This record gives sequence, C-alpha cells and structure tokens, in this order.
Amino acid sequence: MSRRARARPLQVVHDLDGARSRKPRTCSTLASSTKGRFSAEGFRSQFCLLQYNALGSQSAAGGSGKGAEHVKVAVIGYAGSGKSTFARRLGDALCIPVQHLDQVFYTSNWQERDKGEARNLAEAFLDANDAWVVDGTYHRLSLARRLEAADVIVIFASPRRTCLLQAWRRSRRYAHRVRPDMADGCIERLDAEFVLWLVWKGRTRSRRKRFEEICRDYAEKAVVVKSRGESEQLFRRLAESTSSN
Repeated sequence: MSRRARARPLQVVHDLDGARSRKPRTCSTLASSTKGRFSAEGFRSQFCLLQYNALGSQSAAGGSGKGAEHVKVAVIGYAGSGKSTFARRLGDALCIPVQHLDQVFYTSNWQERDKGEARNLAEAFLDANDAWVVDGTYHRLSLARRLEAADVIVIFASPRRTCLLQAWRRSRRYAHRVRPDMADGCIERLDAEFVLWLVWKGRTRSRRKRFEEICRDYAEKAVVVKSRGESEQLFRRLAESTSSN
C-alpha cells in the first residue's frame, strides 16, 4: 500500500485571514505565528475537547471534571461570526446563565453605556454566577478576568465573507426588530459603518495579534472556530461532555 493510501484523512484548517492548509486541527497548541497570522503548523493534534478536565473528560491521572453547574465558557472573536447564537444555544443546553456583552455595552438606540457602569455590570455577572457563558470580546469589560476564569475560550474567526453574509442574513431575519442578544431599543441594522467594521476596522493586525496571544497564553483551553460545521461540532462536544457528569 502506498504512503498516500495509508495517510489518515486530513481536515482543512485556516489561519485568521482564511488561508487554507491541509493539517489536522488542534485545540491545545499554537505554534509561533508568521507575519501576524496563525501558523497552520500549530494545528497538529485532533480538534477535540476531551483533554479538558474542566469539561468532564478523564484526565491522564484518572480524574473527573466539572459538570454544567460549574463550567465557564468565554466566547470571543470577530463580529458576525456566530458568537451570540453559539453562546445562547450553549447556555440553553447547559441551563446556565448567558451574558451578551452587546447588551452591556449599549443602551437604547445604540447609545454607548457609561464605561464605568458597563464594567460594573460585567463584573457583577461574574461575581454572581458559578457557571456562565459570556458572549463578546470587549477588552475593557473584564476580558482578562474572563479569560483566566474560563474553562474553555472559544475564538470565532470566520473569514470576512462568511461574517458579512451571516450579518446580512441576520439583518433580514430581524429587520425592524431587536435581536435577542442586543440591548432594548437597538433595532437591527447593517449600515455602511457596520460593514466597514466587519471587513476592515474590526480585523486590524493588532486585533488579530491579540487573538493569537490568547491562543498562545491559554493554549490548554483555547479553541479556534472557523466555520458553522466546526461550531456545531464544538457545541455538541461541550454539551455532551458536561451533561454526562
């Protein structure tokens, strides 16, 4: 049998800019990046969560992990990539509270909340709950604390075209309405300012570098999601691994 025939199936993985590479995906390691992008060489082990003791998998020492009543999941990443839907579904599946930081950052009619008040609301949610899903990056809203406390950090990093398409579909679905994860009075919109944020301002090199740093600093619990299929796979693993405890 040839070497090609013996090779195991390969998964297509992406860097943050949507580049494709035939390497098995990982959720626990990240090699050094090149020119501000994720290196595909960092994604060598299986795309799974079973190594996380915090999610109920058996550790190498034979220990067991947390159940849903204690699990903490931080969901961050690019706008329009599916963070809010994932967070809402996961919270419902695990019966744990969800905080959408868009609801904290904004008040009615897309007005920004006072920074001190917003930070206090974010902190109060973390103080009040032993288990949670927090949706949104928002560096000034206790991001460092969320990353430290989280059992899993999910980084949504879909390509620009995917985010733009999903944002367009969302704007059609919630036309003239407020979507469930947004603050009261914030009617759904897809204007030029938001499109520019989706495809350019929200994807600066510094922002991409920050996500890379998070992957490196929290390699044992950070997962990069690039597609709806990966999001669904991760959702099932999280829901199943915690509900089994």
